[in-house]
Amino acid sequence: ESTNKSAPTPNVVPKIPESSLPPVPTQSESKTPNLILPLHQKTKRAAALKTSPRILIDTARLRGSISLRGGTIDDLSLPGYFETLDKNSGEITLLSPKESNQGYFASHGWSGNSKQKLPDSNTLWSSNNSKLSATSPVVLSWNNGAGLIFKRTYEVDEHYMFTVKQTVQNLTESAITLYPYGL
Repeated sequence: ESTNKSAPTPNVVPKIPESSLPPVPTQSESKTPNLILPLHQKTKRAAALKTSPRILIDTARLRGSISLRGGTIDDLSLPGYFETLDKNSGEITLLSPKESNQGYFASHGWSGNSKQKLPDSNTLWSSNNSKLSATSPVVLSWNNGAGLIFKRTYEVDEHYMFTVKQTVQNLTESAITLYPYGL
């Protein structure tokens, strides 16, 4: 008895003629972002840092702050590491507020189908501490006014590792499903 099984069809990728490919950019045309911020961008970064109350981050290897508006880690630099060999060139900046020209930040939150008000990027959090260090965690909290209390605990170790733990206290009469995220 014979069965007629056909062999799987391989994925075929058509060849693209070289004449239709875009040219490779030269070094001067490259779109690679410059990680060293020019002076005018640093001024915008400094102004952006003043738009929100902040919790200081101070460890032996990290310096910066957490914005209480949105609860984002958006200000982080490496003390002792400089943009160039010149020690007056400024510390290496890892994170900057989204309002700055080169915004890059860590954001956490919750999503869900609930009709409950959830914290967002404009939420003003309260804090139990004014500084995050390797020996002192920070707990941010926000009450949505409808029976949910959101808490976010930030910890940092003596090296560079952050831990962010999110919890919700439900004081309502009904169950609510929420999904935490970190970006």
